[in-house]
Amino acid sequence: MKKKFFLIAVISCFIFQPVETFATTNALSPTYGDQFHEDDVLPLQDIIKWRYKSKNGKIYKRQYNYSKEKWIGKWQLV
Repeated sequence: MKKKFFLIAVISCFIFQPVETFATTNALSPTYGDQFHEDDVLPLQDIIKWRYKSKNGKIYKRQYNYSKEKWIGKWQLV
């Protein structure tokens, strides 16, 4: 009876051992130079949306590039 208890105790010590794990980040940070930081978001594509204006009761639209802060094309009558 003592042998079974001892055997069960020894086996349970090996089974229920705490396991140490270490979390590391292996992500490579882009090398863009000193002007960018590691947490900066860099858009892959320009953000272009339509802008509208009303003049003399008529509605006009024109595209605006929000990434470069520049107008695209000319005003078009809607």
